[in-house]
Amino acid sequence: MKALKAESAERIVSYVAADGLVLSARDAPGAQGDSPCVLCLHGLTRNGRDFDGLAAALSGDYRVIRPDQRGRGLSAYDPNPLNYNIVTQTQDMWGLLDALGVETCAIVGTSMGGLMGVLMAGQKPERVSGLVLNDVGPEVDPRAVARIAAYVGADPGAANWDEAAAALKRTYGDAFPTYTYNDWMRLARASFREEGGKLRLDYDPMLATALKQMAAAPLDRWPAFDVLQRTPALILRGALSDVLSEATLKEMKRRYAGVRAIEVAHRGHAPDLTEPEAAKAISAFLGTIGARR
Repeated sequence: MKALKAESAERIVSYVAADGLVLSARDAPGAQGDSPCVLCLHGLTRNGRDFDGLAAALSGDYRVIRPDQRGRGLSAYDPNPLNYNIVTQTQDMWGLLDALGVETCAIVGTSMGGLMGVLMAGQKPERVSGLVLNDVGPEVDPRAVARIAAYVGADPGAANWDEAAAALKRTYGDAFPTYTYNDWMRLARASFREEGGKLRLDYDPMLATALKQMAAAPLDRWPAFDVLQRTPALILRGALSDVLSEATLKEMKRRYAGVRAIEVAHRGHAPDLTEPEAAKAISAFLGTIGARR
């Protein structure tokens, strides 16, 4: 990949993937020229704005890069929806880091982004100083996959921001029981885009096709997660999560003795990382691993 442009303080970087697709990322420089780098990887239907709160908390101490994966946010939609997979997207991330001159980083990955982080740590361990896995592990209950598949690609038909926030509450209310109106509105602003005077979800609806492909070919991910035997890791689990079960987290802690783990109260899939306990744990973890560029 090659960088197309960087808009100085704007923090928006556009770059070209190996297959020619134009992708985008938010790049928040730290206070120092050699600030440690943190790469934030979002979930299946999400985008880099999910990490706005975390980036603000880490600002000054870290360079925080928040890409929009292909088909999400500011990045172009892929004409071949089968390219919406963690292998292709991981290649995109190596290209992004190379284009920005980043040699080493810590990775914070939510759900799908966590799986990408594990893959990256397996491919080039010398470039990944640590992993923060947000509500993701080697096993996912098929019922959780079915729940997610039921809403991916479905247009809620929101005519305004209040309706968008209400639609998200209907979908995710069980996972965020303590969210206030302002929280739902914040999530709406990070989930929808205005286009032609209308609101629509800020991702390619064809992600539903990619999800079906993944569900049809379940993998044994435990071998991939063996990177946690050598890569420093922090695991966050939403206490209400149906994606990362208590049993799976317990087994991860047994197999990978060096990992740290916390549960985030009143959260399902997945904590938004603005929770005080989550932000504190991530900051403390990053402070111990030397995530140098």
